[in-house]
Amino acid sequence: MAQIVVDLENVDVRYDSKNDVVYVSFGPIQEADDSEMLPNGIVVRYKDGKPIGLTVVGTKEP
Repeated sequence: MAQIVVDLENVDVRYDSKNDVVYVSFGPIQEADDSEMLPNGIVVRYKDGKPIGLTVVGTKEP
């Protein structure tokens, strides 16, 4: 598995309580041009081949 290194000062975390989704952006929020779902259900979003964020669905579920 690839390792992602980010500057924590530029991380933006938002929670959508209605849909129980956490959005994590590495830097300015931008639209992805690709994505990959990991075996644990986390979606990694990419732009120009670089990871720009994560989407985590169902965070309230055990």
